Amino acid sequence: MAKEHSNDDIHAKLNLLVSEFKNMKEEIRGSAFSAQEEAKFFKKEKGVTWLFNETEYNSSSTRTLQAV
Repeated sequence: MAKEHSNDDIHAKLNLLVSEFKNMKEEIRGSAFSAQEEAKFFKKEKGVTWLFNETEYNSSSTRTLQAV
């Protein structure tokens, strides 16, 4: 009887560990997706900033050339 109780206890603990592992796996998957989305956002933001700076430079150069 004690052995059966021990086996049930071990089985319950293993099920709990598997459940916790699955939850952690989902959290990691969600974190990876979030990180990927942030990387895309920053890459896009960097591109927009670069284009803005290039436009400002070109406008400044154009004004300088027109003044000359």
